[in-house]
Amino acid sequence: MAVYIDCALYQTTNSILREALKEWSYTDAVIRKIAEQAKGNMALAINTLRTAALRAEGQNKTKIEEEDVPVNNCPMLELNQDEAVLLKILKERRSLPNGKLYALYKEKVRTPKSKRVFRNYMHLGEERKVL
Repeated sequence: MAVYIDCALYQTTNSILREALKEWSYTDAVIRKIAEQAKGNMALAINTLRTAALRAEGQNKTKIEEEDVPVNNCPMLELNQDEAVLLKILKERRSLPNGKLYALYKEKVRTPKSKRVFRNYMHLGEERKVL
């Protein structure tokens, strides 16, 4: 499935580029690099593209090169669906006791994980400095 997402994102990014930039101002490698880094996140792909174009423009280049594409070190891209739900709850509520957080998590997901897996998610989030 990841190949499909990257392919779809590549095609969409390429379409946006054709509309926004002159055809000779970017390469296929630039589009692929952006699509790979975005991991299916279209908003991230567009922002990465914009940053790359601004970097190239700032250096008076006529073409976006691979080195103009910023490296995205976004921990959110590494979260699974359950971890993302937990992060969203914590962003909305700031701080909650574990019991209340687990109850809200169970309400928001279709098939909630066990309390043990929940605790593992919390520990991993702290290690990644996401939670």
